[in-house]
Amino acid sequence: MTKDILLKIEDLIVGKGSQDFKKLERLVDVFCPFEAIGMVRQEIRHAKYLAYIMDPNRPHGFGSVFLREFLMMVAEMQDSGLSKLDIHLMDMSNARVSLEWNRIDILIEIPNGSSGGIIAAVELKINATEGGDQLKRYKKVINDYKSDPWKKEFVFLTKNEDEASEPAWLGIGMAQLVEQFEAVFAASHFSGESADLFTAYCKMMRRRHLGNSQTENIARDLWSKHYEVLNFLMQYRPDRMDEIFTALRGSASDWGREILPQYLADEWSIVENGKAKFTVKVDMCEPQVFRFYVEEWSKYEGMLTSNSEVLKEKNILIFEMREWAGNSVRVFFLLTTGNEDIRNRIFDAAKADNKISLPKNTSPRAGSVKFLSADFVLNSKDFESLKTDGVRDGTIQSIRNNAKVFFEKYIPIYDEVLKRALVDE
Repeated sequence: MTKDILLKIEDLIVGKGSQDFKKLERLVDVFCPFEAIGMVRQEIRHAKYLAYIMDPNRPHGFGSVFLREFLMMVAEMQDSGLSKLDIHLMDMSNARVSLEWNRIDILIEIPNGSSGGIIAAVELKINATEGGDQLKRYKKVINDYKSDPWKKEFVFLTKNEDEASEPAWLGIGMAQLVEQFEAVFAASHFSGESADLFTAYCKMMRRRHLGNSQTENIARDLWSKHYEVLNFLMQYRPDRMDEIFTALRGSASDWGREILPQYLADEWSIVENGKAKFTVKVDMCEPQVFRFYVEEWSKYEGMLTSNSEVLKEKNILIFEMREWAGNSVRVFFLLTTGNEDIRNRIFDAAKADNKISLPKNTSPRAGSVKFLSADFVLNSKDFESLKTDGVRDGTIQSIRNNAKVFFEKYIPIYDEVLKRALVDE
C-alpha cells in the first residue's frame, strides 16, 4: 500500500470524505424487523406478509385496502378480465387469502353469490427464477378447482417484472406493488404497530431490492469523489463463498488438514463389513462446483452414456456440491445430458420411489440436466452470518457433516433406483 493510498483511506474514514459515509450509514444502517428474522431473500416470508396484509379478516386494521388495490392493479393489466368498477364496488369482507395452497404462493378467493366470484393465483419470485412448468401446473390446478362463472387471474409477481413463460400469467413488478401500496397507505392515514411494520417493510424492499434514490445518489457521489481508494478497498473485500470452497479444496492452511475433494469422496463412500459397497470418486471440478460419481454404478448398462462436456467420466447420474444462488451451498443428485431413454428410465424409477420426493408430473427436458434429490448443507441464513463472523473450522465441519448425512441416506436409495431402471427392465 502506497503512502498516497493510505492518506486517501484516512480521509475517507476520518477526514472530510467521511461525511458522505456517515450520511449513507444513517440511511442504511437501521434496525429492520424483517431483516432481523432473515426475511430479505426468503420468498415464503414475503408471501406470508403480503398475504397477511391483503387478508381483510386479519387483525391488522387495514381492512380490504391492500387487497382491493392489488386487484385494481391486476384489472389495469391489458389482458386482465377484471373490471375496475366491479373491484371498486365489490364487498370483500368474505374474501379468503391462502398461503401455499397446492404450492401456489398466494391464493385469493372472493365469492360473489351466483355469479361465482374472483380467484387469483399469485406466484412470487424475489431472487429465484421460474421453475420448469410450474406456472402451467398451477393454472391447471386452478382451472380444475373452479369452473365458470368464476373469473380467474394468474399473477407473476417478481422483483424485476420478469415475463412469465405462460401467456395467461400477468407480470407485475414488486416496485410497482410497493409504490401503489405506499400510495393507498398514505391516503388512508393508518397508524399503530401494523402501520409501523408496513412502513418498515417498504423501506426494506427499497433498501435491499428495489433501490433508493437518496442512497444511490450518495453512493454515486462517493464513487465519483473517491474512486481510487474505493476500488483499492474492493480488491480486498472478503469473499466468504470463495473462502468456503478454498477450504474444501484444501488450498488454504488456516483449517489444518487439507480437505481436497477426494477426501470428501472418501467420507461419502459407504463400507459394509470391512468392504467397500459404494466407492465415491471425483470427476471434473470447478472452483465452486465439485462433481462426484459412484464407481460401482458403472457396471449398470447405460450408465456411461452422458454426453456432458464438463465430465471426465460419462456417468449419466452424478452428484454435486456447489455454491447456490450466491448465498448457500447445496448438494444434489443430477441427471446429466445424454441418452434420453436412459435418462427417462432413471427419472421414472426415482419418481416412483416413495423414499424420494420429486415433482410427480415433470419429466426431464431433452438436452437439459435434471435435478433430483437435493438439500442445503449451508443455508442462506447461516451464510449471512459469515459476512461478519467469517468462515471458521466449525463452518467447514458442519458442511462436511451435513453432506455426509445426505449422501449416506441417498446413495443406497439411488442404487435401488438404478437397479430398477437399468437392470430389472
